[in-house]
Amino acid sequence: MERPTEINAQHHRSSEEIRERLSASRVQQDVKELGELCAAVTTDMESLKQGLLPKDAGERLKRMEKLSKRMRDNLTRASTEN
Repeated sequence: MERPTEINAQHHRSSEEIRERLSASRVQQDVKELGELCAAVTTDMESLKQGLLPKDAGERLKRMEKLSKRMRDNLTRASTEN
């Protein structure tokens, strides 16, 4: 009986490997933009208390949702890829 030439074992990434993968410039840009959007939405909510709704508040929230989804997907992918 021959031994298999390659064993396909599941590889769990180390913290360092995940950190390297997530340090890509795109992810860092997304993090920065999401932070800026959070600050802007906080200001929008203060304006809302005064009865003013900024016209682009809805767009900011949609963009935040899109960025957070992409970041969540990247994080999940980075921690599970072989």
